[in-house]
Amino acid sequence: MSITPRTRRWARHGAAVAALAGSLAVAPAAMATAATAPPLPADCPVTVVKSAEIVRTVNGPAILVKGIAAGPNVDLHLVAEDVVFIQQPDYWNYFVTDCAPDRYPVKTAYTKVFRVPTAPVGRYGIQIGPDQLNLPGLGV
Repeated sequence: MSITPRTRRWARHGAAVAALAGSLAVAPAAMATAATAPPLPADCPVTVVKSAEIVRTVNGPAILVKGIAAGPNVDLHLVAEDVVFIQQPDYWNYFVTDCAPDRYPVKTAYTKVFRVPTAPVGRYGIQIGPDQLNLPGLGV
């Protein structure tokens, strides 16, 4: 069988149709995975932190944070600042992020208890908003 220009054209069209059909077969599964995966805390907006303090709970020490989010539907996370230091700082900066920001922002007060992070921490502890929290001696 000889290969003619017409045969090549049909082969190219057939390959293009097969590639398109394959991508359509994979796309819905990939889209479903992307839609159901939770957002990374780094991709979430930072909230306003009014105060942070160490509290005792039945599960050990925790951090009680009070602040203002962009709406009543919140999914709050305590996230460490992503920086590289040449020398360990006295207090490592942490932020509270909201991974469920409301479409129409309405300032809403929140109170949330977070586990005390074990890393990264500064020589003395961590800083959340305006408050520096000393962590040595907490058994974390």
